[in-house]
Amino acid sequence: MGIIDAVKRLERAGDANSRANSKLREATRVVSGAIIEACPIGAELPRRYEVVSVIAPGGGGMLYLGAPCGDGERALIDGLDGEEYTEYLRPCNLGCHHDRERSFVGPTRASTLAFAADVADGLLDEIAAWLKARAAEAEQATATLENAELPGGAA
Repeated sequence: MGIIDAVKRLERAGDANSRANSKLREATRVVSGAIIEACPIGAELPRRYEVVSVIAPGGGGMLYLGAPCGDGERALIDGLDGEEYTEYLRPCNLGCHHDRERSFVGPTRASTLAFAADVADGLLDEIAAWLKARAAEAEQATATLENAELPGGAA
């Protein structure tokens, strides 16, 4: 096999890889966006996911879906408006953003694939059940407050 055939094969494989990664990024963006819109900022969701508000160094900010990625670090899976991550991550070692005691790294292929596996394994159903339980808890607390007697006999 000649060098020209090898280069053509490499180009075809690169094109297929680019298309597959583009589809994965788009699917991740859609699913993570739905989670971000449905869930409160900062609450720990099932499987240790959370909606994270990241402030950009130049001002402004963005919501991301954060996911566990080992040793206390969290990976930013995707943001709501699809901007490039580097615009929202403070420059430091490995392009991370420090949020108090936590570090967030930009999305990696491994974290995106792990997110896809979690979704396939029922993550969305778990988050929906978590949201439903949270709403029921709030309704019960509201009913308790509405039925409470105020001091002095006023209701």
